[in-house]
Amino acid sequence: LITALTGIEIALWDLKGKALNVPVYELMGGKFRDKIRMYADCQVEPGMNFDQIKQVVDGVLERGFTALKIDVDIHAYGHHGTEMEGFSKDRFNQTAFQWEHERMVELVDMVTSAAGRDVAVAADVHTRLDVSSAIRLARDLEPYHLMWLEEPVPAENPKAMREVKRSTSTPICAGENLYLAHGFQELIEQQAVSVIMPDLPKCGGLSHGRRQAQMAELYYIAFAPHNVSSPIGTLASAHVCATVPNFMVLEFHWLHRDYWSTIIQEKEDIIKEGYIHLSDRPGIGVELDEEVGLQYQYPGTTWF
Repeated sequence: LITALTGIEIALWDLKGKALNVPVYELMGGKFRDKIRMYADCQVEPGMNFDQIKQVVDGVLERGFTALKIDVDIHAYGHHGTEMEGFSKDRFNQTAFQWEHERMVELVDMVTSAAGRDVAVAADVHTRLDVSSAIRLARDLEPYHLMWLEEPVPAENPKAMREVKRSTSTPICAGENLYLAHGFQELIEQQAVSVIMPDLPKCGGLSHGRRQAQMAELYYIAFAPHNVSSPIGTLASAHVCATVPNFMVLEFHWLHRDYWSTIIQEKEDIIKEGYIHLSDRPGIGVELDEEVGLQYQYPGTTWF
């Protein structure tokens, strides 16, 4: 329900901007920055060797990105094509085995080596660990100076997250599945994270996204929204990112989706050299191409 209401809320921001002939960021009081730094979510899999990882990372850097994220937990892609193939782990067991821990550290080592010291790297664990395993991993990743370690434990338990954060110098990031400003309140007030990552196209709307960022700013916590959206949702998030001082970086999840930029009428990639450059177009700034959108409509559903 909240996600559905979020879509309506974003549409109303777009509508009001068009009615007043101003971009959404002006409705929010103006922008701190003209361009929004993006990070690329990379398809780096546990079974890859260094040369394969270097090829993936180089492809990201060639597109101008200066930051990237990888999934390090073994559940992210399964175990196919690796020495872990056929391994069955109880999905409720959040304790990292020794080889599992070593594999996560090894993957970070290869990616950071491939990326170089000028590229920021984040590692996502998808809440798969218990507190002791998370602390051990975070500490062993300290030499790599990650941009952040993402959701090592579930964000619904801020005290557990705080224990992890206080035990390491590795920045901790969380919040992609929290909703509304109130959903972040305890996480922020407990200072359980270094970075919050609300997913703005689903967490309650752009208004709540700004409140989350403003609340985090009081505690010197950075704002780096999670984002797996279309160009429309991504650009809507970018408007919020432009209007808050503690913005860090915004996610781009569609490196390997050629249709990503075709579903807007502008037919252009809104990300250039790793940044979104905000325009002065009214509203969000792009329009949905309904004819293209209909091609990807899920069977059995209605368009509107």
